[in-house]
Amino acid sequence: MKVETAMLQDLNQWRQMAEDRLRAADSWLCVSGLFWLRVGENRFGTAAHNEVELPQSIALPDAGSFMFDGEQVILHAAPGAAVLVQGQRATHQVLASDADGAPDVVFVKGVRLTVIRRGTRMGIRMYDPQTPAFLNFAGLQWYPPDAAKRIQASFVPHAEPKPVQIENVIGDVRTVLSPGYAQFTSDGRHHRLLAEPAATGAGLFFNFQDSTSGRTTYPGGRFLEAPAPENGTVVLDFNRAVSPPCAYTHFATCPLPPPGNKLGIAMEAGQQYKVAGERSC
Repeated sequence: MKVETAMLQDLNQWRQMAEDRLRAADSWLCVSGLFWLRVGENRFGTAAHNEVELPQSIALPDAGSFMFDGEQVILHAAPGAAVLVQGQRATHQVLASDADGAPDVVFVKGVRLTVIRRGTRMGIRMYDPQTPAFLNFAGLQWYPPDAAKRIQASFVPHAEPKPVQIENVIGDVRTVLSPGYAQFTSDGRHHRLLAEPAATGAGLFFNFQDSTSGRTTYPGGRFLEAPAPENGTVVLDFNRAVSPPCAYTHFATCPLPPPGNKLGIAMEAGQQYKVAGERSC
């Protein structure tokens, strides 16, 4: 179906922004490590004895340690080590994790370290802008824009937000309150997708698979954000369906689609599986 000029321009601009985010020094293409912390001292540096081993290019055998007491992570920088937190020289401080909103960022000679919380576990995620995936990134692959894949779906709210168990790729389970589901007809078949609240704003988030999953799109599914429903209708623009972070790094902890969120058709729209010039996970 022909795509209107205004829609095409907006979509192309949105896709360019998605690619630009991957070119940032803190993008998923830079994620090169994930280290789960044990209670007590967790040393970091380039030497092999460190629990958090940094890239050898840094040439800093012992940079300090992360003390984990089961609840919080405390940074102890080694004397003389050029360790920064939020751009400021650091020696000893409690670090905010991603569960606190924006995590503190520890800089060690260009490498970024952040604390993540998954269930009862805490870990250190490492970003290295010298990874081949980041250095060789040449853009994303997309299906051609298709106006027919921008679907006006009915939105059916739950009488009360429905608790849904969402599992991630490392086996953790969290409860999400689903506001309802979208239903629509495509290729002569009726479809239904459970919605989750969007991470930001008042919109909706859909985590889904379809018949392209594992063939031309990421095997674990794709993500789609949609604006808040209006008058019982939600716009599902599958031209904006994107791969999850796990498509770019082995060190992401992506949520899996909720039970039932697999379309029985090939939704040939949005992002394809391969990252141009680099393999995907």
